[in-house]
Amino acid sequence: MNNPPESGIYHPKLVYGVCRQSFRLNNDVTRADDAYCMNISTGEIVINRRWRDYYDVEAEPPEYGYYEVGTVFGCMVDLNRGIISFFKDGINLGQAFVEGDLKYGDLFPFVEMYETMKISIFHPCVHPLYRAPDLPKK
Repeated sequence: MNNPPESGIYHPKLVYGVCRQSFRLNNDVTRADDAYCMNISTGEIVINRRWRDYYDVEAEPPEYGYYEVGTVFGCMVDLNRGIISFFKDGINLGQAFVEGDLKYGDLFPFVEMYETMKISIFHPCVHPLYRAPDLPKK
């Protein structure tokens, strides 16, 4: 595994999201029907066993900035509405998954790393960069 740089723009080789209990560890997420995740390196999400564009990491500059060492990634699961959204430094990147099946059953967080890196997993309300999601106006 490669070590990440000490500072600067960085595309970490990391996939994170949530999965069902039936998800098999050490299995390719593109072969799973029970994982909802984002590939940080490419900005893609996997739906129906295929990667599709979600956040353009190659744009100059990307809409919400580059990934850098110290970037905070987030995932919000709305079980009432069946929605999963991903965050970068507290900014909502938009709805990644909108599926009725997300309202039912248990979901578990998971992280898949393809290189050596430091990560911390915590509740969002304790992080200083956390921003509450924008709620639809009535």
